[in-house]
Amino acid sequence: MADSILARNKHLLACITAIAGLLICRLVYTAYLHPLKIGRDEAIHLQAAQLIVDGKIPYVDFFDANPPLIWYLCTIPAFLSKILNFPVTQAFALFIIALILYSVTCSSALLFHKCKSSEAPYAISFILALLTFNFFLRLDFGQREHIFILLYVPFFLLRWLRWSGRAPDASFFSSIVFPSIIGLIASLGICLKPYFIVPVLMVELYFVLLRKQLLPLVSVETVACLLGALAYVLHFLFVPSAMRENYWHFVVPVFTLGY
Repeated sequence: MADSILARNKHLLACITAIAGLLICRLVYTAYLHPLKIGRDEAIHLQAAQLIVDGKIPYVDFFDANPPLIWYLCTIPAFLSKILNFPVTQAFALFIIALILYSVTCSSALLFHKCKSSEAPYAISFILALLTFNFFLRLDFGQREHIFILLYVPFFLLRWLRWSGRAPDASFFSSIVFPSIIGLIASLGICLKPYFIVPVLMVELYFVLLRKQLLPLVSVETVACLLGALAYVLHFLFVPSAMRENYWHFVVPVFTLGY
């Protein structure tokens, strides 16, 4: 901790915070100027979420050849739009901006708290890349790939620190709560598409081969991530039987054959 970026240069944190604040404010201002702006795929998922909020059953009252998790996430802006009475597309944009803020805040907290001062240039570049990547997205703003990156990046950084022997300790929020939250939220991004698990596993395999050990595979964040994924799979046991039947016996086989 004595050699961390934050301990050595607090002005650096202030600078990054100012840049992040400006870019986030610009994204919010864009959502204010263009309340109806949304991409094609995002609009379809948002429409499905609106139907769910209205009490419709996926794969029964409406149909789309995608897993339902993205619709569940989109029910948040759909619900807020309904109760606050403003455009659902604008609510969606603000929701994605909130995810950006989460990703940048958690990533910055991990980097500035645990990175060595010699790693400062890379940490700064990483945060700026994450911010500008989100800033310049237009038609793909809110795509599942976009959401996956936002939700996975803090988990990725935490895993890197864990494999490097620099995971957060009890003085950093909590040795259990903070990694658990990051792991659970990461599971939401990873489960958006089945093949998102591939890059996640490749990262872990890389560290296994590099460090030649398996113990870091079992940690608070990985257990939380697995539990989140398991909860998503098991939730199909509790959905209406018609939804479960149509999804597992039509959508999944069609996608398996198609891909």
